Amino acid sequence: MAIGPRQLVDVRERIPVGLADARRALDASDGDIEAAVRLLRAEAIAELGRRTGADGELCARTFDEAGRDVERATIRLRALTLPEPPSLAVAILDSDQDDESAARDLGDCLGNAGERGPAADVLYRVIDLWTRVEADGLDEYLRTTPDGDDRAASLSALRAIGSAEVAEAFAAAIGVANAGGPPGALHALDERFYDRAADLARLVMTYARQHRAELWKS
Repeated sequence: MAIGPRQLVDVRERIPVGLADARRALDASDGDIEAAVRLLRAEAIAELGRRTGADGELCARTFDEAGRDVERATIRLRALTLPEPPSLAVAILDSDQDDESAARDLGDCLGNAGERGPAADVLYRVIDLWTRVEADGLDEYLRTTPDGDDRAASLSALRAIGSAEVAEAFAAAIGVANAGGPPGALHALDERFYDRAADLARLVMTYARQHRAELWKS
């Protein structure tokens, strides 16, 4: 049967694959979207097994948890076979993930590392700040991070990776919080974090690759 554009869009919204793979799966499934998605998911799970040696159940669960993204799922599964944070960090830095996905995975990796070097501390502070503000907003971040030294270290980390605009917004937020600004006073500053998320991720990964030798204590 003829495959229409809407079917291709529906498949690719359900599972992130290229146009050719979506069409191939729909052709093999006689245009049945559900069957095409099942086929592509099964193929991805099999590929993860070949890449990592993990069993099918673990591959399936990790694939779904990683947003059905094969590259992100591969990184997560390799954490089981490369349990040491330095080895996992190398896998993330050398992967072909997009910067935002890689930065989030790197943050998880660094959060589980006990012997971070100075460069890793910079990265972890930026990623932790970014993801917490993204999830809960600056009001909540500053409420749960009252220590002035922690705030200052996060501000220094933003400046270290070259994110001047976000550093300026964060400095302003600290000023509002220290002055006892009313609830919601920081919402406008939240937008700077949201708007600059892609730039933050790019700067994080650039800094990580430039300082990869300094991520761990020798």
